[in-house]
Amino acid sequence: MILETSLQAGAAVRHLGLHEAHASRGAIFEQGGDFLLPAHYGADLAADLAVEYAAAREVAALVDLSDRSLLAVTGPIRQKFLHNILSADVQGRSAGQGCLAALMDVKGHLLSLLRVLVAGDRVWLELPSDRLPSVEAALIHYRVAAPVRFERSSDLVLGLLGPQAAATLERAGFAGPLATGPEDHISGSLAGLPIRVIQAGDLPADGLALHVSA
Repeated sequence: MILETSLQAGAAVRHLGLHEAHASRGAIFEQGGDFLLPAHYGADLAADLAVEYAAAREVAALVDLSDRSLLAVTGPIRQKFLHNILSADVQGRSAGQGCLAALMDVKGHLLSLLRVLVAGDRVWLELPSDRLPSVEAALIHYRVAAPVRFERSSDLVLGLLGPQAAATLERAGFAGPLATGPEDHISGSLAGLPIRVIQAGDLPADGLALHVSA
């Protein structure tokens, strides 16, 4: 869960979901927007960044994306509703499939870019946390009398990058084949916690997005 924690330069500063884990490993933080972000680890910036970059290029690197939020859309016409207001084909997707999409306001201005994931009983929307209030308000506005509902989730969003990302996930205990198409996803468990693994088209190096129970 992302928590509002303190004031810096007169504005609220928010911590990522894994802030304490970063701090315990010696992270050096810098403010980026509303968040304190881990800029690097250790005193030698150049050497530290070289190690992290090499891991992402040659093996695997875990990236904290918990400045993203998740919103569940439920109801019997959830896919038709989203299909009519988003920029991508949602209605034609089956459970386990997804897409990247954009949501516009009534004047055609971009509200947010989204990852749309169709599951058995809901559609998940992944989006930047600072866009969540305006996106939720727009969905409620567009809903009118449609039988759809919206629920925020406290699950964390992580990224796993690198040529050995899938093998690293398997060694960590995730069982089952991964989805193969862009934004396709599969659910399972890791260390006893529910996890959703997505082939993330917006992440480099064939990256995987992970939705993990907080």
